Amino acid sequence: MLANQLLEKTYYHSSLPFVQVVAGEEIHEKKGILYKGIYHSSEFTVDLSPFPGFSIKTLEECSVDFEELFKGNSPIPEIHSNPHIEFACFQIRDQTEFEEISPTPILMNKVCPLEQLASTVRDNKDNHIKIKLGPSEKEIHEFLSLFKKLPKEVSLRIDGNTRWTSEALNSFWKELKILKRDEQIDYFEEPLNNYQDYLRLSPDIPFAHEEYLEEFLKGPDKAKAVVLKPSQVGISRWESLLRKEHLRVIISSAYETVPALSALKRLCLLNPNEYHGLNAYIENKDILPIKTVKL
Repeated sequence: MLANQLLEKTYYHSSLPFVQVVAGEEIHEKKGILYKGIYHSSEFTVDLSPFPGFSIKTLEECSVDFEELFKGNSPIPEIHSNPHIEFACFQIRDQTEFEEISPTPILMNKVCPLEQLASTVRDNKDNHIKIKLGPSEKEIHEFLSLFKKLPKEVSLRIDGNTRWTSEALNSFWKELKILKRDEQIDYFEEPLNNYQDYLRLSPDIPFAHEEYLEEFLKGPDKAKAVVLKPSQVGISRWESLLRKEHLRVIISSAYETVPALSALKRLCLLNPNEYHGLNAYIENKDILPIKTVKL
């Protein structure tokens, strides 16, 4: 038996709890492959699952490239041009090479729909909450009605999903300042639909980048934070951001399965005082196997 080898792969799918929109595409389910194998005489299980809208390669193309790594007996790479394979390799090292993660609790922000904001605040002891909010009058009216009633210790992250214009966000920010509630906004997560429009934002509006990470890497702006999905964007290209002194880095999940969560938690611990976003994951009971192939 080789020291490094793949034993089997299980194709799976899982329904998402609600429809995701990525790069304008509606996504209703997650598909991936769970690989079992041996590396340096230790067993591993990794999740390879490019999320539609993030990846330019299909699951099958990623699978072919990943299996190529095990045709010799060479060490798996730390850097790979395919971010999904790079994260799969990081999962392997997490399970076979790295020291066991300390039991230090990882801080998490709570994600909830707008209509559940009040009940989530009531039940969430940490008071760090993330919601999705668009610029429509209806959404803003509903949000402000709820927001005015929240305790002032609640900190909100507002995910704009690139739905806002700079004019709309500047106007909304003015309303929050009039209400003297602006300090409760931790940041707006990628609110604008045009990267150049960030230059037109009021300078005191806190924002974080996710979809525009590439642009941010080429010419950093006044972003307060960046949100990284390592399973979709990889690790090596963003490693310098993880250690940047004046930039907050939030690790986020993209409906990974349990095997991938350990690797994500390890990255979270590089910024242990930050509230990360690992709420979007798939429990084992919700993984629906399609077929298993021996390798």
